[in-house]
Amino acid sequence: MTKLLLILFLVACCGEKIDEKDFPEVEDVHLLQLKFDNEVKKLSGWPKGDDCDKLLWVSLAKYAGVKDIDIMSARDSDGAWHRTPEHSCYAEGRSRSTISNDMFVGLFLVLDKAALKQIIDYGKAKYWAMGKGDPGAHIMKPQVQALLGFLAGEKLGERVPLVWSDKDYVRHIQTLMLYQWGKKSGFLYTHERKLLESYSKNDYLPKAVLFRYKPDDNLPAELYDVPNVPSYVRGHESYKLVHWLFSVKLVLENYDKDNR
Repeated sequence: MTKLLLILFLVACCGEKIDEKDFPEVEDVHLLQLKFDNEVKKLSGWPKGDDCDKLLWVSLAKYAGVKDIDIMSARDSDGAWHRTPEHSCYAEGRSRSTISNDMFVGLFLVLDKAALKQIIDYGKAKYWAMGKGDPGAHIMKPQVQALLGFLAGEKLGERVPLVWSDKDYVRHIQTLMLYQWGKKSGFLYTHERKLLESYSKNDYLPKAVLFRYKPDDNLPAELYDVPNVPSYVRGHESYKLVHWLFSVKLVLENYDKDNR
């Protein structure tokens, strides 16, 4: 009886591992790859303009394969990260802080372990006050610290359940967090999958994250038609394409053993 309860617990919590054979080998995937290869060439470097969410979106773009993005230009000589390579948003009154938690969650995707550890060292030295301005924005939250530590191989906190939110930008960041937790650990908990499923109604990014665990034959064709972007994609015009490229990348990388 004890063994049976343990098996049921593991299946419910940890989820099953998806083998390569479970991913659909369909013509839609080939066509999606061709379209992706063409679209990714349309972007290059940091976007122009005064938008102060650039670090988040260029991190997603860089992860998707957009070229000529010097991500380190957003870090100053003291080791502090900023929203843009100009480091000017907060000083010019265009943002309430020099950096924010959502910027970091995107940034984690494209940093190596050494750069992640630098953020940890900076955070510990500053008591996790990662910038200037509104403390609610720049103080790194415990769940973000936990993800950072996990990615860097250092215990900084627990993988606590994320709470359902009706705020679009919160949903976006939670989805990015769960993608990174899942990719690094190899699984999502049942409550994490359910959260992503609840966010999937009008957003194809959660669907792309879930594709690793529950392949959907229809998703490649859905993405090929470039669905409408969710409401949190706002700011620079290029972010619409970045969102699509990043989502498609998450689907296509399941066909590349080196990225799984």
